Formats: sequence, C-alpha cells, structure tokens
Amino acid sequence: MFVKNKNDFQLKVAETGCLTARMIENIESDYSVMYNRLDAGKSSIEHSHDDCDELYYIIDGSGTLQLGNEQRRISSGDLVVIPKGAFHFLTNEGDTPVEFLTIGFSGDLYNGWKWFHIKK
Repeated sequence: MFVKNKNDFQLKVAETGCLTARMIENIESDYSVMYNRLDAGKSSIEHSHDDCDELYYIIDGSGTLQLGNEQRRISSGDLVVIPKGAFHFLTNEGDTPVEFLTIGFSGDLYNGWKWFHIKK
C-alpha cells in the first residue's frame, strides 16, 4: 500500500512559481502527482507541457485560471482538464493560499519536465 501525506514533503519553488512537492516519485510510472500551493496575491508563470495532459484539482482557496484564450474562476472542489500543449497559468487574487493537486499523464514528466515550456 502506498500512502503519503502532503505534510511529509518539503515544498520547493517550482519553475512555475508555485510551491510544489512531488508526491509520486516512481520514475517508471506514466503519471505524476504533485501538491502545489500558490500564495495570496501571486500568479504562476504561463507555461505548457507539449506531451502531457494535466489535471488540476483545487483542494482549498480560489483563483482565476487562464487556459489559452479562456479565463475562468476556480475554487475548492473544482477539477480542470488542461490539454497537452495548452498554455496556462493560475492567479490567486484572494487573501489565502490556493492549494491544488496537479496530475500529469506522462512518465517523462518526471525527467526534468522535459516538455515544460515557459511562454515568453
């Protein structure tokens, strides 16, 4: 049985600007699960994953997600599907952190975020 708690991990600043902890560490896996926290008043960096679909599950808080040309308010309990190649970023306009899981579907996501691109 595999059980981990978000409190077992040290949060690190990711390339996106979020505080992140990788919860699944099996490199052979075809998916990844990461816990993320975006502090109040912050935005992640606009980015995409060329060969990886991604899910955001919002645990707590609320914010605005930009996905391509579409913008939508998201909050606790929402699940967002982000297709591979789609540029996206999250903004927290609130007073409390947004906590969310990202679930990526590609084993190569672990290998240095090979298909991770920051929009310039």
